[in-house]
Amino acid sequence: MTNSYVNFIIRAKHALQALDYPELDQTSKQLLDEIAIRSSQNLAITVGDLLVLESIGSHVTLHKKFLNLIKLGFVETTHHGDNRRTKYVNLTPKADKYYNQLEKALKKAAGNA
Repeated sequence: MTNSYVNFIIRAKHALQALDYPELDQTSKQLLDEIAIRSSQNLAITVGDLLVLESIGSHVTLHKKFLNLIKLGFVETTHHGDNRRTKYVNLTPKADKYYNQLEKALKKAAGNA
């Protein structure tokens, strides 16, 4: 028995493998999703904002996962104006492509419902 959600999971996994993207662990996915949600709402998000998301993980875990997302090329940090102490987090084109692939997988899965 395959339902639409399971079909989506299967399609998403295949789509991301085709891009040769590394598989993200659940904590990294949640962190990336939080960044994407705030970005889609045009809300600025800082590194400090991410590190207090205790529902996702501890401060240390979040910092480690965040640095890995930077290393993998999914996010980057920038400064606004002369304030060099606050780092703002932005999705990269690689992250945009990641979410576009997930969207295509979702649409295909929904079309097969």
